[in-house]
Amino acid sequence: MGNIEMVEAAEAAGFSVVRPSLEGIRASGLVVDDSRWCCWQAQWAGRPKPAKVPMGVGGRRLSVSKADGWMACEGASSLYAGGGFDGIGVLMLSLDFVVGLDLDHCLDADGNVIESMSQVVADFISIGGYCEVSPSGTGLRQFVRGCRLEDYREKTGPLEIYDDESTRYLTLTGTPYPLGGAAGKVVQAQGALEAFIMKYMDRIPGVPSDLDDTKFDGVPRTMTEVLDLLKRHNKRGRVSRLLAGNLIDHDGDHSAADLALCCEAAYFCRSPL
Repeated sequence: MGNIEMVEAAEAAGFSVVRPSLEGIRASGLVVDDSRWCCWQAQWAGRPKPAKVPMGVGGRRLSVSKADGWMACEGASSLYAGGGFDGIGVLMLSLDFVVGLDLDHCLDADGNVIESMSQVVADFISIGGYCEVSPSGTGLRQFVRGCRLEDYREKTGPLEIYDDESTRYLTLTGTPYPLGGAAGKVVQAQGALEAFIMKYMDRIPGVPSDLDDTKFDGVPRTMTEVLDLLKRHNKRGRVSRLLAGNLIDHDGDHSAADLALCCEAAYFCRSPL
């Protein structure tokens, strides 16, 4: 497949996968002390497309809802090198403040962008994180620091977006994209991530968006009451991080973080005029 090396899957006859570069995976920035990894194996199991089954030592199937049996990256790499598996993957629950994006069916057999997917691929790459080719050779993966927007779905069409609160794991190939280019880095990109999510992902019906004036009537409140409301409407830890001075959701921008905290507080302390 063009410049991408494909190999026959270990157990799923007739299915080929990108040969993973363990060196490339180690250089991705995702290999940290607390990250938990597995090997995976493609299995047909009566499906039109093989499932990527996460496995541990002895071929044990692993759960994505807990870290039991998951390994450090070096352990998973050694297990993969022993044969019988198709690659390695990382448990999203083990990656603090990391978001993984998966874009399917956007590359052709030569690794070129399919014309109808050119805009979404361009926007995907412009997020600016670590981007690589997915195991099928026809999709892309990306990892950045940040958090998903809780009022948008994890999956919409060919796109899936998960973070450290998602019970998912993502496979890696270590093959950077664009092909032949230098690998990107897992950088803070909350602003670009949110813009991408709002453009391409479906909103969840019934979940109010931030600062929705139609859902709130202004009433006088004390500072204590406002702080209590901020903590109860924590938006997956965003408010707590702002109060603690953690700027990860705002790409390290102090001014943007200050403005965000002011907006959150203003929402709950508005008095009727």
